[in-house]
Amino acid sequence: MKVSGFTIVRNGIKYFYPFREAILSILPICDELIVNVGNSEDNTLEVIKSIDSNKIKILNRTWDMSLRDGGKVLSIESNAALVKCSGDWCFYIQADEVLHEDNIHEIKAAMQIAEREGYTGIECGFYHHMIYPWLYQYIEPRVILMRTNCFSWKSSPSVHETPNLKGKIFHTGIKYHHYGYCRGQEEVFKRWKLYMEIDNNPHWYDGYDPNNIITDRLEVCQNLKGTHPKVVQETLERMFGGVVPFEVREVARFETVGTKVGVINAEIWNPSIMVEEVKRLMSVEEYEYIAICNDKYRNLAPMIGEFQGNVGMVKSQGVSLIKRGVFLQIGFPKNLEDAILHEGFSIKEV
Repeated sequence: MKVSGFTIVRNGIKYFYPFREAILSILPICDELIVNVGNSEDNTLEVIKSIDSNKIKILNRTWDMSLRDGGKVLSIESNAALVKCSGDWCFYIQADEVLHEDNIHEIKAAMQIAEREGYTGIECGFYHHMIYPWLYQYIEPRVILMRTNCFSWKSSPSVHETPNLKGKIFHTGIKYHHYGYCRGQEEVFKRWKLYMEIDNNPHWYDGYDPNNIITDRLEVCQNLKGTHPKVVQETLERMFGGVVPFEVREVARFETVGTKVGVINAEIWNPSIMVEEVKRLMSVEEYEYIAICNDKYRNLAPMIGEFQGNVGMVKSQGVSLIKRGVFLQIGFPKNLEDAILHEGFSIKEV
């Protein structure tokens, strides 16, 4: 069973991507690793060439940055790397993601099961680290290992590319680490603005106070209990060695079973419509909580004031969940479609 790893990177040094660590972390699993290096303004290519491994195959390309809308350029470049893969399985790692060495054996074991039982994809979850490496905002499931010829890369409405996969997925409890937003407050805000530019929304954050946005994110973080991959520990120490670690007060997390939840699909954002929808769902007695099923919670400020002090109609738990965005991408990605369809699903606190 041959495994082809692949990744894409452009201006990795300029934007503080731990791309070298990402590559090193999956090399023990891969028989070859295709790296699509876009035309960069820094020494990204030289750093990759300096990695001592004959498994790495570099693909030099000029990315068409005019194709930013809907993440199209990322889809094109991911597919460009994919077609160079010759393995039975493909392992996709983003340039700001790092696999823990403790999970290498588990990944290999999962691949054996998937091969034997006819799965076409293997799903892990990543810690979405936020600002500091000892905090994470949520754990997001993602299919990172796919059987060759059973998938292609599709455009996504965000900077996160997603596979178009055929067949059944083997769900594991393996977790790796996403460091894209782990770089201190000022740099995190720069990263968010960069992503909005890639998404062709360059004015998305105009008028926002970066400190308030970041504080809101910290309010929904959890404290990391485990360790970081060895390949990235030196980098994290260099970046955060002068910062005294602290713990945050963790808000409740939920999984599906138990209390009923009203669901709002915030794909199309309109504050006045959203306020009315929240009111409608809050009037349904069986719904004790409200979930916003998109990443639009950074725009919820207009509706929060609408509900504060209005305890008679709006249950306090609902206001808390809306304000903190607890349900966003925390344990629900596989269930959102059904939840929205049936307007309500069951949860329990964990």
